[in-house]
Amino acid sequence: MTNAKSAKISRTRNSRNDFPAPLIT
Repeated sequence: MTNAKSAKISRTRNSRNDFPAPLIT
């Protein structure tokens, strides 16, 4: 998965501070 896709998914699921989480994981 690309960072953009991961970020988009995370943003859709959790619109909180979980944005940088998938990018690091």
